[in-house]
Amino acid sequence: MELDEIKHDMSFSFKAGNYAQALQYAEDALQLAPRDVDAIVTKATILSLPMPESCDYETAQSLIKSLIQDSPGDIKRLLGGIYVMDSTGEYAESESYCREILKLDPSNYDAIIMMAALHAQPDVQVQQDEVKYLLEKAIEAFPERWHAYSYLARIMASQGRLLEAVYAYKHALMGGLCILPFMRQALDDELAQTEARLRSQGLSEGKK
Repeated sequence: MELDEIKHDMSFSFKAGNYAQALQYAEDALQLAPRDVDAIVTKATILSLPMPESCDYETAQSLIKSLIQDSPGDIKRLLGGIYVMDSTGEYAESESYCREILKLDPSNYDAIIMMAALHAQPDVQVQQDEVKYLLEKAIEAFPERWHAYSYLARIMASQGRLLEAVYAYKHALMGGLCILPFMRQALDDELAQTEARLRSQGLSEGKK
């Protein structure tokens, strides 16, 4: 098989969740092109996943750090670094890569979503107001994508801004088939809880 064919099958297998097959394709690609960025990012990402058959945090981190050192300003490599460091619990390094990307591309959707995911983790400096600002920018640039709405909804709910949270949750759920079933269920549950809080708040205010 040609390199492009192998990488196509690698990407398809990875997106389908067939990580063992995707890893084998990545290895095959690296036999033909030892520094291929897509193959290294895919291999490192799979090795960083918490799966007994393939998990190897040390190798995953080594691969992605070496790749980034080869070309420090390459966004594709930095994105790989974000995911690998997040998966291996190195949240501060993941945040650092996010910030590097946002310096290069302030509207980078993937980096913004990862900043939102990171802000609740230990050892990071991401503040809620900063995340809210970034998410609003992401929604302005990509109104059709659902992830930013879901994170914004959670921030609004945590701040007691329940009407705005409900609005954001409903927009997130308009993502339709793009949302995996377990994620949709989580969003449905969070929306129901927020609406219940809103009704309770209305009843409480009515009794005053």
